[in-house]
Amino acid sequence: MLTKWEELRLVARCVAGDDRRAFERLVEEYQQPLRRFLLNLTMGNASLTDDLAQDTFLKAYLGLRSWQGVARFKTWLFRIAMNEYYGYLRRNREILPDDPPDSIPVDERVDTAGATEARLDV
Repeated sequence: MLTKWEELRLVARCVAGDDRRAFERLVEEYQQPLRRFLLNLTMGNASLTDDLAQDTFLKAYLGLRSWQGVARFKTWLFRIAMNEYYGYLRRNREILPDDPPDSIPVDERVDTAGATEARLDV
């Protein structure tokens, strides 16, 4: 496991000199734990896990300059992964029974006004 100082050094090499070998070292270190984390989130969907892991590392690489070094690199990376997973869920969301009525097509809405009046009469 990398120390925080090693992470800082590797990220600095990536940012200062576009050192892809330094980023490769970060990927080697965190690829398996990240994939395990995503595999649990996706309930065993290996294909989705691979896609999310790839997107996570790509976003991390492109956003290295925004990492402030306050939290560990691993923490930042896993937050990106969680955001990627949430984004996937939002993009692929289907209408669920708990959705607000506005998201249900007009044909499928049930008139509840009469049901409320009937309960009051009982």
